[in-house]
Amino acid sequence: MVIVSNATFNQRSGTVIAMALTSQPQRAGFPLRLKLDNADLPEKSRVKISQIRTLSVGRLSRKIGRAKTEAAALAITGLNQIVASLYYCAFKMRLSRAGDLCGWQGARKEHIQTGSVTDEQRRQRRKDPAT
Repeated sequence: MVIVSNATFNQRSGTVIAMALTSQPQRAGFPLRLKLDNADLPEKSRVKISQIRTLSVGRLSRKIGRAKTEAAALAITGLNQIVASLYYCAFKMRLSRAGDLCGWQGARKEHIQTGSVTDEQRRQRRKDPAT
């Protein structure tokens, strides 16, 4: 596992956010694995950026290597691209249930574009749930 969460989060939550490692080469047509160079690992390894986990700090055993900060940043960027493509597809296809993909009931176009709902929009929703 490659831990991609920061130390403050890890200490305060008692958990880490990590991505799986594999020594197997990429097989999918979409880049889901990131090569780790100079990570001091016993084998050539790749980060499986689509396999993200939250683990208890107590489940971690020993550190076997250390990836550069840039490698973790690239892995997070790769995950963001996968997630962003979901929102983009929902918007482009104008799915009536796109809000369900994002966790919003009755999402509007601007919510999918920006990926956020303002406090004012939340207050308005409480007043008039149909909007």
